[in-house]
Amino acid sequence: MKNCRWIPGLISIFLLCSGSAFAQKEYLTFPVQVVMLTQSKKALEQIDERRILASIEQLNANFRTLEGEVLVKFSPVVFRRRADVQDSRCALLKLGDLDAPYHGETVARWVNECNDEAVKSRSHINVYIVDSYSAERGFAHQDGHGRRNSNRPYVLLDWERVISGYQSPLEHEMGHAFGLGHVCEPGATVKTSTNIMASADCKKGSGGLRDLGFTADQADTIRKYAELIHKKLQQ
Repeated sequence: MKNCRWIPGLISIFLLCSGSAFAQKEYLTFPVQVVMLTQSKKALEQIDERRILASIEQLNANFRTLEGEVLVKFSPVVFRRRADVQDSRCALLKLGDLDAPYHGETVARWVNECNDEAVKSRSHINVYIVDSYSAERGFAHQDGHGRRNSNRPYVLLDWERVISGYQSPLEHEMGHAFGLGHVCEPGATVKTSTNIMASADCKKGSGGLRDLGFTADQADTIRKYAELIHKKLQQ
């Protein structure tokens, strides 16, 4: 394996050794657009393009099987601050600092009704940074939401989760965007290693650390929808 070098491409990475390809693996690559919908002063002070790029790098590092197999790749992002989209007429902007819990069907409708490319790119997976809210915790609530959306996926993520990275928030919501549901981890605590899609919603244990890769069945689901999503985003 001497004289080998990695050459990255838009949809593939080749390992070339002394002029011959010993191994070749292709990955579907998905461009990401990240839009800051929140006007939170703290969020705007702490989240910039460098922070977002680091999150995408982490996503690429963790979006793998238990054995470490890469499933898809996410390309460098288009990053838009709130000021960049402030004049948009899309109702989606209301999600940034909505002082009420958001509902999945309402979010989907607002996303799909938006025709402003700066807010919703038709060729990207759109990630929206918000300041999420709950009746119990107010804006201290930290939530996320991902939806495949008929193969035009989007993700909502509370800005504090972007900062902390706790429980692999972007990886988890991107899993939903590629068709995965929650996994129950009975007896798990907050310090237990768990699957990326683990959740406390089943009331049998904590979601844990969400630091373990995808199972074979989850990987098959991701691959299936990756083909459909890639095709849709190119239309």
